[in-house]
Amino acid sequence: WDEMRWDGMRKRERERERGSSGKGFLQMASSKKVDRGLDPKSIAINIATTLFFFLPIAAYFDASNARFYCEVVGWSMALALLIPPFGWLRPHPYSDFAWNKPVGHRD
Repeated sequence: WDEMRWDGMRKRERERERGSSGKGFLQMASSKKVDRGLDPKSIAINIATTLFFFLPIAAYFDASNARFYCEVVGWSMALALLIPPFGWLRPHPYSDFAWNKPVGHRD
């Protein structure tokens, strides 16, 4: 029993030293498609959702301007929908639709 336990521990140590694939401890996937989320549509969606997140807090602490805060959030959501590519989908490089890929990844 002890020999089996020690053999298993040695095997795990060897795998840990060389990595599970045998090519090193850390192997990163390389791909030319990198999306950093810096296209205008992604930035607009991020800003609109951040405003939407802070809406209840702002409305609670400044109830007299709550309607204004709701309008700002509504207009920011509408603007995020209207920025190309039109619609609710966030651009990403692995999209099935050519029109929904980020500007730098369009073929």
